[in-house]
Amino acid sequence: LGTVEAFATQLLEKFGLVPGRTAGHSFGEYTALWAAGCLTLHDLLHLSMRRGQIAARGSRDVPGAMAAVASDGAAVAEALRQISSGATVANFNSPRQTIIAGSADDIERAIAELGRLGLAARTIPVTAAFHTTAMTSAAATLAKSLSRVAFGKAKIPVSSNTTGQTYPAEADEIRTLLARHLVEPVQFEKQMRCLHSDGVRLFLEVGPGSVLTKLVRTILEKEPGVTALSVDSPG
Repeated sequence: LGTVEAFATQLLEKFGLVPGRTAGHSFGEYTALWAAGCLTLHDLLHLSMRRGQIAARGSRDVPGAMAAVASDGAAVAEALRQISSGATVANFNSPRQTIIAGSADDIERAIAELGRLGLAARTIPVTAAFHTTAMTSAAATLAKSLSRVAFGKAKIPVSSNTTGQTYPAEADEIRTLLARHLVEPVQFEKQMRCLHSDGVRLFLEVGPGSVLTKLVRTILEKEPGVTALSVDSPG
């Protein structure tokens, strides 16, 4: 992902297309920081490798599962409280999609119980409960890798998955937020609404597929003048 997204960003620059601000979803936050000037390309690729290794190790040490639920975050969080499955919300993706995470048993039980409540859910192909406290040990290891990387000041605003707001300017605060990013939910819907309230109207997905483009269209479907496009669109 880091390689493809960096290549696509540089390709767009050749056509005079440069971002006014950046945002990412989960791992994409690293590329967003690079595109804003916080990281060198070498450090982006190094952190891509390290985060992948750490996530893989976390999957072995604390195996888990995730599932996509066809409903908004508040409804899913309330349903999880009712069924007490052990699963938690990991991604607030859109008004029509929320990702939950937990142990394999937690997720299997949650899918069945949510179905009885009228909420359709399906597993997604991952091997750990990312963006939950199950990744606490992995986040501590990641923090050590982040401490050895120099973070520069962003040339344009970078939006945070964790807070939904703009990233802080100081390097140590960036490192802290990236470590939190692994154990706290992805606030993608809040993030996109904040960008919209800041005046963003054109959203360009720079990477493989068009999943985020579809999420943005769903989140901001009632807002006039919003355009969401992806660089990797068949046809």
